[in-house]
Amino acid sequence: MNVCRQNGLDVRRFNIQQDVLAEGAKADVVVSTEVAEHLPESCADKGFKYDEDISAQFRTEWEKCEVSPWFIHHSMVFRKQPPSATQGS
Repeated sequence: MNVCRQNGLDVRRFNIQQDVLAEGAKADVVVSTEVAEHLPESCADKGFKYDEDISAQFRTEWEKCEVSPWFIHHSMVFRKQPPSATQGS
């Protein structure tokens, strides 16, 4: 995170197990350094949904930019769902 800040990026740490996303919070990019299968079940319904189409588009673009193959293979894009889409889950 320090390297990002030194390069003028506004970066923030967010622990999905402990932190609460502020109402109206927005981000251009969110990177998770943990994989879903290692998170406890209590983290499952946080109002995000995997977006397969956008994930595939990112992978295609990252391949063109020679991003690390590990990162390309393991990256997933999630979108915040509106509250009505997560109710009743």
